[in-house]
Amino acid sequence: MKALVWLTTLAPALWTCLRAVRYSDRGLRDLGPFFYAYAVEQLAAQLGEWQATFAIMKKERGAA
Repeated sequence: MKALVWLTTLAPALWTCLRAVRYSDRGLRDLGPFFYAYAVEQLAAQLGEWQATFAIMKKERGAA
């Protein structure tokens, strides 16, 4: 189960960061900061999606 969670959540993020690090002057030393920034970006996007969903649900309830 842990391997499946790692494979579906961390592996794509790590792969994305490794691809982005190629363009960094610091190389692999930027992997940690890139990974952190990627995680924060993904969490913010998810939060925004949930907030929009709840706002739509609230408006639909008020219109009915």
